[in-house]
Amino acid sequence: MVARAEKVKARVEKILRDYPPARGDDTLMIYKYLCRYHPEVKFKFEQFEALLFIPAFETMRRRRAELHAEQKERVKSAIFAKHPEYTSEDLERALLDAIARKEISQYGEINILPTERVVRKRKRNEVATRHHYGTGLMTLQDFEDG
Repeated sequence: MVARAEKVKARVEKILRDYPPARGDDTLMIYKYLCRYHPEVKFKFEQFEALLFIPAFETMRRRRAELHAEQKERVKSAIFAKHPEYTSEDLERALLDAIARKEISQYGEINILPTERVVRKRKRNEVATRHHYGTGLMTLQDFEDG
């Protein structure tokens, strides 16, 4: 994984050196990266150009993460209002249970959180990463769904 990250970093650096307009535009940098290092991805710049006028993928990903965090806090607050004796671990467990049982709406919310399967998968992958970090023992089998 580290080797792959270093390879991508070197490639991105080369693009930034060779193509100055990409220095301030992630979409353009991604376009150049795909053209140079993934020629199997075939499209014309005019097709890709449309992406220049939509928000950056990272911006959308961050807004989604913000919405998830805000909703989790609102649901935890609602759970805590019903169960003030709960610890933070109890609240986290109750939140996961509400997601699993699709009961977010009982807390006055329309669910926009990831599914229980996604949440549990992330937790397992996080534990696997922490367990093997720096040992060089990580394999694809350590991650659910490869």
